[in-house]
Amino acid sequence: MLDRATGGQAETRCTPVEAGPTQALGLHVGSDDPHVLQLDDDKVARSRKRPTFSLRSHTAATPAELASRPVARMNAPVATAETCASPVQAAGHPTVRSLNDLLYPSWAKRVTHWRRQMRRCLTLAEYGDWRAARRMRPADLLVPSEAMLPAVRAWEWDLRPWALGLPAVPTVPSSFEGARPATSVDVERLARETGPGGDLEHYPDRAILQQLRDGVSDDVPPLTGSFLCGPHTGALQHIELATTKLNAVIEGGWGSAHSNLPYWPMRSDPYGIADETARAGKPKFRLTNDHSWPPAPRGEFASGVIGDAAARLQSLNGSMDRSSWPEARLPRVHQVAEAAAVLQTAGARVTAAAVDVVAYYKQFGRR
Repeated sequence: MLDRATGGQAETRCTPVEAGPTQALGLHVGSDDPHVLQLDDDKVARSRKRPTFSLRSHTAATPAELASRPVARMNAPVATAETCASPVQAAGHPTVRSLNDLLYPSWAKRVTHWRRQMRRCLTLAEYGDWRAARRMRPADLLVPSEAMLPAVRAWEWDLRPWALGLPAVPTVPSSFEGARPATSVDVERLARETGPGGDLEHYPDRAILQQLRDGVSDDVPPLTGSFLCGPHTGALQHIELATTKLNAVIEGGWGSAHSNLPYWPMRSDPYGIADETARAGKPKFRLTNDHSWPPAPRGEFASGVIGDAAARLQSLNGSMDRSSWPEARLPRVHQVAEAAAVLQTAGARVTAAAVDVVAYYKQFGRR
């Protein structure tokens, strides 16, 4: 217990007096209990988490200690099971040659009007008047499944044959055995390695192998209807640059262009141009796809549905169900550094490197 200095005079101490349990019993300046409450309440709060740093982490380990350490196991696969394959659509579908064979006349008229207005919007943007293009841009349109004629409502349709004068056909779920998705993965070799006798026969994460083989699924529930929307203002303002970047995506084999509706039901997400010049210190523009559109609360009821409270619409990102996904445990920098130090005890040269994959998210097929 510390006593207060008195400027050269004799040191003084406040003498405790009898008091209640919550009253000061004295004054001990500089003490951890200056009022002598003796409540035993000065314990430091303990956190269940480790501190952000420790001085011991700056102490170099000896070579003998490193040689005895195990290398940290990173990216350990989690045991998962394959999911059920997407069901093949029923046979006996009717003939669908135009939008009038697909939708009720009133809805076919609304979709046709929306597409006409969207073309005018893009034409104004190409002329350089992006403000007029923004005013011309049609409102988002949600066409509910009830807008489809009852005879065709049970199927999902591939409308691309219309461009060849042929009737539409039901879509085929992507899979290794059926319609294979566009992918950079060697699915033939992957199928061999995951089969009997292959190197991946006993790999625990079977779900990710299935996704690589059949196409990546975002675990998004099917949309009850079709959603149409136009590009963001940034794309209208830089329409030439946006068109160039979109053409590069098509030329790279990551996308396709359609002058007519390619599928039904279908969902469109707006694209835009993000200006990153200020951050990069040089002219830099990036093509973006807004999978968080439409935003809340606008996404509660799409503008194309009037008085239909059941037609709730969530964004692609917002509707993903990740509850069954295993927890992602990313490697830590200290784990990589420690592993490199452990490996160096063998006398071999250890080099840390990073892999940069071009168009990473487009390399894998989609379902």
